[in-house]
Amino acid sequence: MNILISYFDPFGGKPTNNSEVIAKLIADTIDTSKVRITLCQIPTVYDKGFEVLRDCIHGLDKPADAVISLGEAGCKKLKIETRGINRDKSYGPDNDGIERNNTTIIPNGPESIGVTLPIDKAYCTLSAEQKKYAFISNSAGSFVCNNTTYHALDKLDLPYTFFHVPAASCTNEKRNNAIADVAVKLIESLSTFNLLDTSIPATIGEVKDRLTGEITTCEESFYKILKSEY
Repeated sequence: MNILISYFDPFGGKPTNNSEVIAKLIADTIDTSKVRITLCQIPTVYDKGFEVLRDCIHGLDKPADAVISLGEAGCKKLKIETRGINRDKSYGPDNDGIERNNTTIIPNGPESIGVTLPIDKAYCTLSAEQKKYAFISNSAGSFVCNNTTYHALDKLDLPYTFFHVPAASCTNEKRNNAIADVAVKLIESLSTFNLLDTSIPATIGEVKDRLTGEITTCEESFYKILKSEY
């Protein structure tokens, strides 16, 4: 399986973006007999982040089977994002100085779009210890991470998901290694699943519907946690 992993450049005057650190740890430790990783740095700029991501995809020597983007947020866990939301709202400028206030990303687009990799099944391959470092999230925020996620889910004809990793300002080598270990397990497990026609629920109604369907006990736990986030 060929997977493109994107990470963001430093922003807000900080010297590094921890998404780059984690992306490189993943590439260095993943089982290359299962997954071939290509890395792509994208700018922390509204809309341009996705444009560069798309250029990276088009420039691959072998087509990607899936795309995973990494960004940084929070301090403790790997956030498994489940959807992109059609709204930009800034709490500070991006790297081009742009700020947005409840701006629609794609006019007339759906309010939210679910990620298109089977992260529910991948989550269920984590050990109990690894799950301590994983958080199931229903919001990738409203900054460039979410903007890139929404564009990708709307425009890419490839399975896609997004993970947030702890910010560089509040993590350390031990935590980064634990977070990378969780990400590697999630990514390696994806190589064992059918990636076609996968969509994670993007609304509370869709989550409730999924809970009434035929799912495993672990997947039920995943969706109960996700339901509680709405």
